[in-house]
Amino acid sequence: MSITNKIKHTIGDYIFNKKMLSVKRNVKAINIKNAERIGILYDATNENTCNTVKNWVRIFKENKKKIKGLGFINAKTFQAHHLAKLDFDFFSSADLNWYNHSKNPVVNNFINEKFDILIDLNFENNKPAYYIAGLSQASFKVGKLSPQNKLIHDLFIDINQNDSMDNFMLQAQHYLQLINSHE
Repeated sequence: MSITNKIKHTIGDYIFNKKMLSVKRNVKAINIKNAERIGILYDATNENTCNTVKNWVRIFKENKKKIKGLGFINAKTFQAHHLAKLDFDFFSSADLNWYNHSKNPVVNNFINEKFDILIDLNFENNKPAYYIAGLSQASFKVGKLSPQNKLIHDLFIDINQNDSMDNFMLQAQHYLQLINSHE
């Protein structure tokens, strides 16, 4: 990593950590059956990932959930599979300022949305998606177990490096069904 990129990351992390101190959210573990609004944050660069997320959104919608997906495109341009859809918004690296924070209003709307559950599928450890998950106002945040995610998630799913996104979602769904299931 070049010195310029190190400086950008350091400044971006400093600003993120400062913003994190002001995040006030009502943390509440909620069973997926009781959740009404679910947010999904993911890397939308790859078409296969987009299709997997689309399938899970369909499953949640069949169960009467209000879903909003936000996909990060790690490129300057959008592809055909990124065309606007009702339940999905996208932002790209062209929407980032010089220290990797998004200046796209769609991102700010997603951060401020009071989701019951946020499912973070940022397996590529993209800084912009990490910042969004950290600043999200969601009541309950679910993500992959990793050292950097310990600061931002409430429930961690431990998966192997080779596990699929579908496997992660199945595990997340399983554990979210167990929460408060005896009430």
